[in-house]
Amino acid sequence: MPTLGWRLEDDVERFWENHIVAKDDHKVPHQFACPTCGRLFNTSREREAHINLEHPLQLPKLIIHDKEITSKKIITRPISFNAIEILNTSSCQIQYNNRLLKDISIQELKSIFSKERDCVIIITLINKPNAIQKYFIEFKIMNDDILNEIDKIFIDKLAIDQLNHDYIHYFMEESNFDSKYLDYKNALANYALGIVMKDNPKNRRSSFNFGDFDEKMRSSLNILKKYNRTIPNIIANAIRLNLNIFNAKMKTNLLELEIALEMFRKKEINTFHSTCPRSQANVSLNICPIDTLTKLVIDSCNKLYYSENNIDIDKLEDILFRSSNNLVSNQDARKLHLICLSYYERSHQDSKAEIHRNRLQY
Repeated sequence: MPTLGWRLEDDVERFWENHIVAKDDHKVPHQFACPTCGRLFNTSREREAHINLEHPLQLPKLIIHDKEITSKKIITRPISFNAIEILNTSSCQIQYNNRLLKDISIQELKSIFSKERDCVIIITLINKPNAIQKYFIEFKIMNDDILNEIDKIFIDKLAIDQLNHDYIHYFMEESNFDSKYLDYKNALANYALGIVMKDNPKNRRSSFNFGDFDEKMRSSLNILKKYNRTIPNIIANAIRLNLNIFNAKMKTNLLELEIALEMFRKKEINTFHSTCPRSQANVSLNICPIDTLTKLVIDSCNKLYYSENNIDIDKLEDILFRSSNNLVSNQDARKLHLICLSYYERSHQDSKAEIHRNRLQY
């Protein structure tokens, strides 16, 4: 009998009270998709392992003239639009001279590189989601007219026979231009100082030793080799001749210097006379100072090249004999041995040639 507030359960209700409803076994579990390739994973840990293995983080890259730039770069020569590559980058930001940061496109950034001349910028390249690379770029584009003026002062003051510290001082004073040109003129002065060290190793006014010429010339070469100009090109190759850097073909506008460079690069002097040099003699050695021994080396190489036999071989032998007093560099001694070897081989003096051949091996 029904009562107030209650109802009687029927047979159907009592049946379901004693039976568990079966679960839906066909329900699809939650999966985690790779944001790069879309592949699905059952856990976030599996997805993370997949990303680290298959899609490693790619940092943005800034490349100028086929060379990847590190975090800092000073630009001293104009750069064309097509010489710049920006890789692995989804967005760019730039900050001018510590002003506000702003977003720019890759094309706009490349245009900035090809147009700017004197400023400092901080570039932020982003490869989403979280790959970031920052660059500090300083533009110090030099004026060719001022570089020409520095070259002219170099020739007037330093391309002389009796080079000394006074002339180097005069050069530094007269070439007193904007600070952006300091590295360039210092490189020219360091080369001249290296010559003074070689020719006047016992000069009391100098605080340098004979062997310090190597360091001065190398520091000069590191700067001047970046300039596609006549004076730096000739000086850079004169330094390579001094330091025996013959690992590549080196073209210069100075024929007699190029003959010497090519001769030592091939290492077999007696076969060099059949090789045609690439340059024309369109400039004079008078625009580039050289030390006394290097002048002797260049003259001897040119005589060998033109099959002349009037080399002062006794003078070369005497210099080698005196090299034990440490006033002849190891680089110059090796060049002199090569010249003597070639001379004796051509004149069929085998016993003397063998002496120099043995010295070159040790």
